[in-house]
Amino acid sequence: MAILGFVFWVIVVRFYSEAELGYSAAIISALGLVSLVGYIGLDSFVLRLLSRSKAAPGLINTCLAYGSVATLGAALVFLAGIGLWSPRLEFVPSQPIFLTGFVCFAIPNTLFVLCGSAFVGGRKSQSPLVKNGTFGLIKLFLPLTFVRPVL
Repeated sequence: MAILGFVFWVIVVRFYSEAELGYSAAIISALGLVSLVGYIGLDSFVLRLLSRSKAAPGLINTCLAYGSVATLGAALVFLAGIGLWSPRLEFVPSQPIFLTGFVCFAIPNTLFVLCGSAFVGGRKSQSPLVKNGTFGLIKLFLPLTFVRPVL
């Protein structure tokens, strides 16, 4: 996964300016923080209790729902106070596409981690490797979709 992450940043550095790179790194870090708050410990909860649960699907669905709501709340709080803790990113909530994108990427990030914990807690430890590998490979092509062709 580290190698795929490194290749991702090599691609980004190749096609984007230093300013775009800096802003994207800051936004990705902010997304990570918001998602971390959104887990609210549910990843550890699922990991620990899933193997003993008689209603595993219900437990997973409940954790995914609570994690989504908590992440949505954390994203909205972060965006509301962005001028206080990250003034250079004030353009994010001021433009609808960035505002929507921030929230729409924060929630799946939380769900991604909770699903990984559910796989491990459900004794399907090979599944996170497949999930993470697939995501890492898809992530390599995303920066290329937004590159403007040079005319």
